[in-house]
Amino acid sequence: MQLRLEEISRKLRTGDVVPPENERSPSPEPQYDRDGTRLNTREKRYRKKLEEERQQLIEQVGCFFFFFALCVFTLCCFS
Repeated sequence: MQLRLEEISRKLRTGDVVPPENERSPSPEPQYDRDGTRLNTREKRYRKKLEEERQQLIEQVGCFFFFFALCVFTLCCFS
């Protein structure tokens, strides 16, 4: 989990968010705002996907440490 979190953070920091062409899924229809700027570019879609995965990993790590601390507290106080 920690390695994946570090990998995602590195990709987001360096801007290396788009996978190689052979690993990509088909692009959806383009979406534009009222000024004509494309909203769903490949880079934006993959960056959002990585940010969401990173957030899920952070939450999982937080839950792990919470339950670990709870177990340690329980063992220290009730043994």
